[in-house]
Parts: sequence; structure tokens; C-alpha cells
Amino acid sequence: MENLCPTGQTSGSSTPGDSSRRSEAAGNSQGQPAWCVCQGCREMPSDIEKKCCDQDPPNCIAISAPMVNVLRERGRRNDSRTDRGEINRQRRKAAYRRFVEWKYESLGSRNREVIPSCCVWKIRNCFPDPQGQYTGFIPGRGYFD
Repeated sequence: MENLCPTGQTSGSSTPGDSSRRSEAAGNSQGQPAWCVCQGCREMPSDIEKKCCDQDPPNCIAISAPMVNVLRERGRRNDSRTDRGEINRQRRKAAYRRFVEWKYESLGSRNREVIPSCCVWKIRNCFPDPQGQYTGFIPGRGYFD
């Protein structure tokens, strides 16, 4: 599969049998989270974000063909901008939105779903923040009602 990430980044669009990709996605240097089934998740900062796709490792959603489409950029590329961090932030946001449209159809401020950790980290690996600062899941109004 083609590399869909900015130059110098790992796309994670390798085949399910690629152990180096799986190791990177899982963050195995820190240990596999106990809540992860697919072996592609990393530890997350809040309990609500500790969500796995619940697939066997070869079928992890983060390495599926539809996920490649989530990472594809749509529309015109405006690479004339110089702030790579801002470009990646916008691309991450767009990829999260496309993932939600693919998996959950349409959501809104009162209807939100947590994206599995394996997919969050695939998107973050593809479009990293230069300082490693990420917002994480923000529940909508009424999420915990």
C-alpha cells in the first residue's frame, strides 16, 4: 500500500503480518495495555479513551483497508503553508472525522463515540504533533447523562 503520511513518517499502512508496524502501534516498549485485544493499542490518559477495536490482531481496524481511506487526504493540498504542526493538526482532525463517518455514520455535539486507541495512534503516527501534545476525547454535552 502507498505511504499516506508526510515525508519521514511511518504510515502504518503495512500488511497485518508486519511485526515492526505492530510493535510501533502497540507501544510494546511500554507494555501492552491489559484492555487491548488487537495488540495495536497504547495506553491512553483517561479511562474513557481506553477502548480497543476488539478484533484479533490480524483483523485490527487500524490496519484495515477502510482505515487507509480514512488517512487519505481529500480535496486540495495546500503545502505552501510552512507550519507542519498546524498542517498535521488539521489532517488529524480530518482523519478523526472521516473515521467517525466511516464507523458511526454521523455524530454531533450530543452524540459522540470514542475512537479505538489503535486507530487514534495510527492517525497520530501519520500526522504527529511536533511536541507530542494531543487533545484526546472531549465528551459532548450530555455524554455522561
